[in-house]
Amino acid sequence: MNGHGITASGTRVAEGRTVAMSSRYALGTRICIDGHWYVNEDRGGHIVGDRVDVYVADKEEALRLGRQRKTVKIEEE
Repeated sequence: MNGHGITASGTRVAEGRTVAMSSRYALGTRICIDGHWYVNEDRGGHIVGDRVDVYVADKEEALRLGRQRKTVKIEEE
């Protein structure tokens, strides 16, 4: 994000919707994690390969969730 809650795709971040993925995936790509669909709306310097950063609004919750390995389904446009 640019520090103001606006993603690389121009949307405002939203918990339960916004993820950041590497440039390997187009902005707008949908990804299903644990049965919930998210939208790739952002990028990040440390997001490479198959890593996904799920937006969580609460810092403590994000730290509690930490890094996890998941099997996901990707739906590219």
